[in-house]
Amino acid sequence: MISSIAVVGAGPRGLSIIERIAATMGGRRLCVHLIDPGPMGVGVHREEQHDELLLNTVAGQISMFRGGDPAASGACVPGPTLAEWAGVARDAYLPRRMLGGYLRDAYARLSAGMPDGVEIIEHRARAVGITPQPDGSWELELSHGTPVRADFVVLATGHGTLAPSEADDAAEAFVASQRERNPALAHFRSCYPLEQLSSIAPGARVAVRGMGLAAIDVVLMLTVGRGGGFTGSGETFAYRASGREPRLTVWSRHGRSFWPRARNEKTPRDVHRPARLDVDRIHALRAAGPRDFAVDHVPLLVAEMTAAAQRIDPAASIAALSALLQSPDEKETGSAIERAAALHAFFREDEERAEAGNMSDPLKAATDAIRDLRNEIRECVEHSGLDAASHRMFVEVYAPLLHVMSAGPPARRAREWRALMAAGRLDLGPADAAVELDEDAACFRLQGPDDSAEFDVVVGARVDSFLPERDDAPLTRSLLAGGHGRPFRNGDYHPGGWDIDAAGRLIDSTGRAQPNLCAVGNPTEGAHYFTNMLPAPGLPSRITEDARRVIDAIEACDLARPVHADAGEAAA
Repeated sequence: MISSIAVVGAGPRGLSIIERIAATMGGRRLCVHLIDPGPMGVGVHREEQHDELLLNTVAGQISMFRGGDPAASGACVPGPTLAEWAGVARDAYLPRRMLGGYLRDAYARLSAGMPDGVEIIEHRARAVGITPQPDGSWELELSHGTPVRADFVVLATGHGTLAPSEADDAAEAFVASQRERNPALAHFRSCYPLEQLSSIAPGARVAVRGMGLAAIDVVLMLTVGRGGGFTGSGETFAYRASGREPRLTVWSRHGRSFWPRARNEKTPRDVHRPARLDVDRIHALRAAGPRDFAVDHVPLLVAEMTAAAQRIDPAASIAALSALLQSPDEKETGSAIERAAALHAFFREDEERAEAGNMSDPLKAATDAIRDLRNEIRECVEHSGLDAASHRMFVEVYAPLLHVMSAGPPARRAREWRALMAAGRLDLGPADAAVELDEDAACFRLQGPDDSAEFDVVVGARVDSFLPERDDAPLTRSLLAGGHGRPFRNGDYHPGGWDIDAAGRLIDSTGRAQPNLCAVGNPTEGAHYFTNMLPAPGLPSRITEDARRVIDAIEACDLARPVHADAGEAAA
């Protein structure tokens, strides 16, 4: 019987494993090694973050306690939603640092609620290596030097960090060679951690690659984070500069920015229930082989969005949204000035729609339906449900578009960007531009199809994908070197993530599923879709379901392998 489990990573995904262990694994003796260098439960949601960095999910839609979740069996540990814990309205957008405090408290409650015989041992360290043992267990090498032996290992390592590409190395070398001529010169492959942006000089010309949620973080840190602020309301809403800001320009491949998320009016009973894009229909399509998302699934998704809009207004049309989904790769056109004016107008209109709410405005009801249909979209995509070409199109074009439409920030962010644009503090760069290294001018040049601009600093507003072959974590390299895991591939396309079976068990280099090595969350993004979300109260949660599959894999190991010797016997 499994007597020891190692959970590598103690963020929300690791916490979900702890919750399922607490709920379902009573009546046995079990040692759970929880391995993370940071505070247990918190993950990337550090409590030291700036108050202006907000969640883009309302507080009432987050709960790590799974009572009431139909996917959660066992004796669930009771606990509050984020809104209840913080004492705020369920539709409030809270600072991310408060989520960190909630997760830390959730861990304390869950660990205190462990059944008799289950012990958690915390290891404040990184796992840097993994080695199989003769008895079938694993030995994890930790950064503080003391190894951990476990019968079963769960990788809940969250977002990775990619090793620099050739283009990144070239940009860094360019900065080093030209900084004497241009002291403001800098290159940030990724904007995270945001604290590094404090080195950007006031007045520097900064190009931010991206116009989504990460770009919002960058803009906030280089404006409000530099002492600026917003004043007034309505038509008098404006930005007050501090004089310490750089000059900001944002650009993206398509030229599309974030869409404000609608004010939440929904309770769990109000989620959109699919009539066309339902699991039975999806499975029937998949039975004939890998599908084309654009041909087989987009028309059904459009039908669901239309139905959601027409519940509010029977005459509502989502023609513009439908056209965008039919031609998602189409790029914005026009000069930077023209596109800035169009973006300003879009923000003004969409703020009004967002403020109306996701059950009052037809278009926002349509885009909010995408959130409600994420599990159905997963059924379309996951484990090679699409052919390789369509999977690439989905990951590179459809998934970002669906995220923009349904998972935007609160409407105030659009209002702030309008104020920054009006104050001359935020501009749009050329659409679909490439970064060039201009040695004559000792600066970066953003070269678009029709125009170009010079910059001192380039910031990548993104979170790295998890690509095992480029990940710089020692544990990832150890898994690859030992052949214990392999990158997921759909034919000739590698979207990222570990190759896993339906239970989340890693597939090794020979094609065999490792019976006692699972991964959950971001390391599985590739075989899975949209792993970066938190569970909602009263609704089936993919996070809970993934954790349940891990428990099922542990129980399967119980039946398949002999009792593990304890540490003393093994040493003897």
